[in-house]
This record gives sequence, C-alpha cells and structure tokens, in this order.
Amino acid sequence: MERAGKGSWRFLLNPGEAQCFGRPREWLASQDLVAALGTRFATVCLTALSLWEPDPDSRHPVVRDLGWLQALLVHLPEVPEEARQKARLVVQEAQRALSARTGARGYPSGHSAWEEKRRAKELIDSIIPLVTDPVPALPGRRTASLGDPQGIRFKTLADVDEDVLVAYLDRHTGNDTLVEEALLSFAARSYRKTLTFDAVLARHSAPQQALLALTLHLRRRLGGGPDLRGRWAEIMLGRPKCPPELLRLLPAWSVLKARGPRYDTTHAVVAAYVTEALGDNDAAWQRFAASPMSHAGPGAWHRLGDLLDAAVDGTAWPTPPGR
Repeated sequence: MERAGKGSWRFLLNPGEAQCFGRPREWLASQDLVAALGTRFATVCLTALSLWEPDPDSRHPVVRDLGWLQALLVHLPEVPEEARQKARLVVQEAQRALSARTGARGYPSGHSAWEEKRRAKELIDSIIPLVTDPVPALPGRRTASLGDPQGIRFKTLADVDEDVLVAYLDRHTGNDTLVEEALLSFAARSYRKTLTFDAVLARHSAPQQALLALTLHLRRRLGGGPDLRGRWAEIMLGRPKCPPELLRLLPAWSVLKARGPRYDTTHAVVAAYVTEALGDNDAAWQRFAASPMSHAGPGAWHRLGDLLDAAVDGTAWPTPPGR
C-alpha cells in the first residue's frame, strides 16, 4: 500500500497533484470514477492498517511514506475510531523515525534525506487533524475531517472533494476567515464539478469587501508562483463584473497576461482600463512599458493601479507589496 500510494496510485488519490506546465491536468475519467477508485484504495488501506504494528526496538527506524494512511482518512466514507487510534500510533512511529534521522544540527544530511523529511512532515501535518477531529457521517455524502478551522489553509481545502468542503463550511457557518481560505483554494484547484466561486463567496458576511481585502493582501494570503496569481486574476476577470477598484489591486503582470477572446489578445476589461488610464500620454505609455513588473519574484506582485498611477504622474515606482 505504501508503494502504491506514492507511486502508481498517487495521482488517482490526489488528482490536483497531476499537473502539466504548472496547471492541473484534465481527467478523462469522470470525477465519480476517480472518487470510487479512491474509496476502493482506502478500503484496502484499512486492512493494511489493522495489520500494522510498531517496532519500538529498532535502533535505526525507517521513515515510511504515509501517503496511504492519508488516503485512508480522506477517501474512506467513514473511518472507525479504532482505525483513528491506530493511525495515531503510525504517526508517532513516523515522528520517532524522523527524530532519529535528524542530524546533530537539526537537519538531515543529503538532498534525498531532506526531501524525505519534507514529505513526511507534510503528510504528518495533514494527517494529525484527520485523526483528532472526528466528523459524523452525513447521509449520501463522503466525509473527511479537516481539523480546527483556525489553522486551516487554502492548500488543504484545495485538496478535498467539493462535498467534503461544503460539509466543512456548513459545520462552521459564519466563519468569514474560513470562507476566505475556501475562496483562495479556487486558485489552487481550477476545476470543481458543481461548487462555484460565487456560491462560496455568498457565504461571507461582506463578500465584496472580502474580495478587495484578499486581492489587496494577495501576496500574504495566497503567495506562491505565477500560476496561483494568474488563476486568481482569471477568476476575478471571469466574474460577471470586475469593478475598477478591484481591477487596480490585481498583480499587473498576471492581469495583463489574462487571455482575451483570442489567444494573443489582452482581456477586454483590462485593455479598456489601461487605455483609459494612460490616454494619449506617450510618455506615460513608455514609462508603463518600462515598469518593474515581472513574471516572477517581488516584481510580480506590483499592483496594476500602482504602476499606472506612477506612469501617469511620473513618480518613482512603488515598492512591491510585502509578504
């Protein structure tokens, strides 16, 4: 189960990890089929977990991959309490192995060991909430435990199926911070079968203010690389209306690269706003073309409105938003 979980079954269990040029692949299999295969895998994992025993006498414990255990907890419709208890023992053994493999200075030696430790820690961090926050099964709906919403981040929400996400949001109705993390998760997971961005936004007590605040602090709240920024810009521009005050806050490079009606054209809303802002001021156009916006790095976070204002006014370029 360990070999399958980190090998041939990994992308079936975590469809969002299957990417091409940084973007999620489109599956030929239906979402229902992928979910059914995940449940089938998790059912076999339950048998494997029942046979697992710790090895406390081992002087050189091995750091095992826990992807199969995470799959059990996420994909099984209902996890028995005894399985949760056993899972906690597996995590404890993994933590003991990690401690034994850590060097005197607190770092593993070698790139492969570092990569092994990084993946193990990520899996442990995702498993612990699943075995400490049991959730009652809902009729006709596959459930999973996501832990305390206070510590949940959009990346975790992006990895769960939409029925699990909806159930989690329902259990924590009125938590605006959780809704905001759910909104950010759409940047990390571009496709959901029925759940829409606006349906999640409607759960917020102040939806329009939330979009402005998230976009204003996008580097701190979302972070990541060009794909996440670009996807957020696409979501904002793809909504029925993207008001100027929101458009100005979007990362300049990402919003200018947003695709228009043809492959090689700029989005019409963006083109119209930039044209209106710069007008017939040739010097402003030249300054804007020479602005410090970039595809990656700190310059990628420059906001469109800040650069347009500096280009028109002839003032110094602003400092990129902080982390």
